[in-house]
Amino acid sequence: MDIQITTINNDFQHSGKRKHVDGIVIHSMAKYFHRDILRGHPYYLPDSIVDEFPDFIFAPDFLSIVGKWAKQPWLKGSADFFVERHGIGYEWGYDKITWHAGQSEWGEWNSLNKNFLGFECLVGEKPFKDYGEFLHSINTNKKLFTEEMYKTLAFKTIEQMVQHQIHIDNVITHKMCAGDHVRGKDAGKQDPGDVFDWPYFKRLLIKI
Repeated sequence: MDIQITTINNDFQHSGKRKHVDGIVIHSMAKYFHRDILRGHPYYLPDSIVDEFPDFIFAPDFLSIVGKWAKQPWLKGSADFFVERHGIGYEWGYDKITWHAGQSEWGEWNSLNKNFLGFECLVGEKPFKDYGEFLHSINTNKKLFTEEMYKTLAFKTIEQMVQHQIHIDNVITHKMCAGDHVRGKDAGKQDPGDVFDWPYFKRLLIKI
């Protein structure tokens, strides 16, 4: 399988440069967002701005837009690497502190943005109607994550593990570091989701 990686130059939010990389957090997020969600709660972007965007906004572009226009800091997010179902990867870079893990804990570390990379699996070929539909999909739709996606994700994960001497035990899911045990009952993250084949993915990391 040929791995296709594209560098993107989005204006993501960050908090300066990382001093060290100790691990990688695997996430999932919607591949597309409908522009109309930017008009109301909690984004409240002016119609004159929203009308300039396409109906369906590609996730990295959406994060860039929110980072530029949203007033509330907690809405702003970013990641180091994205991969979609056909195995095409998009990388922003790995030296800046991206905003992907939020309230999080793993081993001796907390607030993992500063020392863990964030890798996003982009799921769905059209926007989800709400967060509940997204959660239902990542927990029940067994066709959501493809072989091509796993292979590209593993390729990029191994690359960064080697570069930063990351132990395989510190390649984790968002749920593992920011689930209910960290954020409280029903407040924790669930991604990448129950249908993400974590044992298979970890085996790929050993094989490559």
